[in-house]
Amino acid sequence: MLALAAFLPWLLAASVSNHSTPVFDGRFARDLDLILSSDSLEGRKTGQPGGRRAEEFAAARFREWGLRPGVGDTSYFQTYKFLSTQVTGTPELTFTDSPVGALNYAYGSDYVVLLYSGSGSATAEAVFVGYGISAADKGHEDYAGVDVTGKVVIALRGAPRDGKTWVDERAMGYKVRNAQRHGAKGVLICENEAPLLGTIQERFFEEDMPGLFVSARVVRDLLIGTGRSFEELKTEAGQGRNVSFGTGHAVKLAVSSEVLREARGRNVVARIPGTDASLKRECVVVGAHLDHLGRDAAGHIYPGADDNGSGASTVLAMARELARSGWKPRRTIYLTLFTCEEQGLQGSTWFAEHPPAESIAVMLNMDMVGVGSVVPNMGGVDRYPELVRLARALVPDSVRSRVEIGGSGPDSDHWPFSERGIPSLFTLSGGSHPNYHQVEDKGWRLQPEVLDAVGKFEFRVLQAVADTAAFRVDPHRMARLAAHMARPLARARYDDRRHGLHEAASRGAGVILLQLPPAEPLLMSARVSRLEKEFAVDSSLFRLARSAADLDEHAQRGKVSVILEAEVGAFDLQDSLLILFLKQQGVRAVLPDGTPNATEAHFIGNSGLLLDQTLLRSPLASDHPSLYSGRVPAGAARGFEFDSPADARSESPRTGYLLGEDPVKVASRLLQKKWTRESVINWMGLNFAKFWKENS
Repeated sequence: MLALAAFLPWLLAASVSNHSTPVFDGRFARDLDLILSSDSLEGRKTGQPGGRRAEEFAAARFREWGLRPGVGDTSYFQTYKFLSTQVTGTPELTFTDSPVGALNYAYGSDYVVLLYSGSGSATAEAVFVGYGISAADKGHEDYAGVDVTGKVVIALRGAPRDGKTWVDERAMGYKVRNAQRHGAKGVLICENEAPLLGTIQERFFEEDMPGLFVSARVVRDLLIGTGRSFEELKTEAGQGRNVSFGTGHAVKLAVSSEVLREARGRNVVARIPGTDASLKRECVVVGAHLDHLGRDAAGHIYPGADDNGSGASTVLAMARELARSGWKPRRTIYLTLFTCEEQGLQGSTWFAEHPPAESIAVMLNMDMVGVGSVVPNMGGVDRYPELVRLARALVPDSVRSRVEIGGSGPDSDHWPFSERGIPSLFTLSGGSHPNYHQVEDKGWRLQPEVLDAVGKFEFRVLQAVADTAAFRVDPHRMARLAAHMARPLARARYDDRRHGLHEAASRGAGVILLQLPPAEPLLMSARVSRLEKEFAVDSSLFRLARSAADLDEHAQRGKVSVILEAEVGAFDLQDSLLILFLKQQGVRAVLPDGTPNATEAHFIGNSGLLLDQTLLRSPLASDHPSLYSGRVPAGAARGFEFDSPADARSESPRTGYLLGEDPVKVASRLLQKKWTRESVINWMGLNFAKFWKENS
């Protein structure tokens, strides 16, 4: 505790003055971080003595500087329960049949035990399984062609860089659980030269499944004699290819973990009340995680100066300056130091699930802002572009062009808020962070100028969002998020449909315009003209069916590629654009609008047309078993995805999902009908192609 005692007198000497504008002091933040990353706090692991001392230190600073308690206006601590694990005994990792005999690896330099590793031991063949992902819906199975029952798998950290969206599959815990489901007895995860002390996360915890993070050296050793290199395998796996195989070499691993099922964590929260009669009911959460990794199984302390003593000390330094400045924000501000981030975002998840009395308008998160460059990089543009644009405009002109902007990700405390539709900005300093999750992430490496640049930037963003009427809380924010996330999907699928129409034309197949009951000729002509203009095709592509017999004749001649439903009372135009394209030769599909009527059932049952197989998983299938039973030959209807239970149609028969209706309102209705957000995104990505093309 000597380091803590040496700094306290200077820290407590701060007095409150009446500056009108907060001024951030990067050196003060650095000095706070030197305390947080000192050995006296033992790596600040939540639930351990060092973590509790860090929490007490932060709460004492809020109290000394005169900030109000943020939990019920009476406490600085928001307490929650969580499951924790602690390695007991000495772990082991041995290459049992190396060319030079049994090779014992060194803890720390060759491997580390992951947080939330289960207990267990195994001596078995090591099997390389790429990224260790099983995702049939994305056409990816790393366990194809290998049997890992009773074996130890080697899995790469992360996910393929193949353009697909990987969220859960990137998590180390996912890989551990998936390996166990395939019968494995242990997991070795690897990425680069040094092992990384990461987390399996409580939600993936398996009590009898040990997990280690190993260095590239360990994997290279196990590849001896296989004819494959680690670098080659990483490259091929990154392209989404299956590179799984048995190495023919055996390893022995052993881990013993103690499980603490009712550990307690505490977020540290202070509050600055807003002054605007309306906006003060909405708040801005400024946060960073206070915790780090504590000690490893060998007793090494992970100081966590950059990760994330830097973000925590920035929040604390902002708190002091807010108290000194006398600034009166229009919105209420919560200064929050989350805990248990390293063990799976548990503190921030608890806060997001149990928010303050005020509705949360914006969340600002800082993580790893103590080294690198003075450029504040930021994440969140994929979900909340307006917030990111505002923040980027507040970066100094001299470095704005160097700002790197990325998407949201489940790797820091903004994520639980982002998932709830709350505009969230993730800030980290640019440049390299070479000591991430290493024992060398020490206070002497901190760069005050980096802390200063990020802190000043974060203050500008805070002032902007706390004093603006933008980012108002509304009941449709989850719908707004879903609609926004569907936009790029819709754009891509629009291009696919247009290509599919031309492909159909080149095959001599047609797109049937169904005119039942008979439509006005001018109405049908107008629809054809609109489709010609929209998809850049000529009218010779479209064929008109005026009766069931016409449709049967087209089908028997092999001319039906897609049915374009064009008439109210039969099929609906808005649904037709779900199936305007076919990616594979010979696929034919039709999607009925709601419950098929007699005419539609006749077409489906007697015209050689196929229902897309995914429709069979909707409530519509169980309601009409006679219609769907045996109608779809295995593998016949492939080429596109959708998720659209019939009961989610708009109340109006022709709302114009493709004709300009507000997508947020549509998403809101679907969410009210208990659709998952993912289903809404996928379905809207198909249904809204035309709308977003016109409004992009």
